[in-house]
Amino acid sequence: MKNDVIPHLSIDNELFKITHNSFNSPLNSLIQYAEELKFNKGQILFNVGNIARGFYMIDSGEIKVSKFGVDGKEQIIKILSKGDFIGHEALLNDHRFHEYTEVLKDADILYVSGEDFKKVVDNDPALMNFLVQDLCNSLNKVEDKLVSSAYEPVRGRLAAMLLELNTIYAKDNNSEITLSRADLAKLIGTAKETSIRLLSEFKSENLVDLHDHYIIIKDMKALNRIAQMYK
Repeated sequence: MKNDVIPHLSIDNELFKITHNSFNSPLNSLIQYAEELKFNKGQILFNVGNIARGFYMIDSGEIKVSKFGVDGKEQIIKILSKGDFIGHEALLNDHRFHEYTEVLKDADILYVSGEDFKKVVDNDPALMNFLVQDLCNSLNKVEDKLVSSAYEPVRGRLAAMLLELNTIYAKDNNSEITLSRADLAKLIGTAKETSIRLLSEFKSENLVDLHDHYIIIKDMKALNRIAQMYK
């Protein structure tokens, strides 16, 4: 696990122009309190055990959200991209962060301080309901992932994850899945060698194109059939 160090957040008023239409309307009431921040690849938003001091809304880029086992092994929980947000669970519960978040691709982020976040949420029932619903949906996804890891073969999990990543990267009009092979393996809960072998099989079946730093899906229907085969 990386050290518990939060990097300096930089703001570039000349080059950094955010469009706020990435976010769902219930979040609009927070926009006026937000700082426009830039994070570079490899920077940490927050680490496990950090005090929750703010709410993050991603306008561009990709962020990985991870947890670590007692053996220090990383399990990636999800990938955040344009329109996603994080930090509300810890702020609403007044506790420290339980996740590790790292920037995978240079990111433009709207940051709202914890104080402003709570002030807005306490006076906006629609926003509170929206955030609670998101937490419920996130819990359902975690439960589904646990069931998938327990009962579905890795081949099916990989096919389903490639389709999900394709949707995530498409938010920035990007057809290239740039997630590393190591992070892809951590995301589906398998060894890197297994994910590489299965990706090679998918390539031989003409389902994907593999390049050194990215993957391109060629046959979404076939991948979907593989993903659904084990449901």
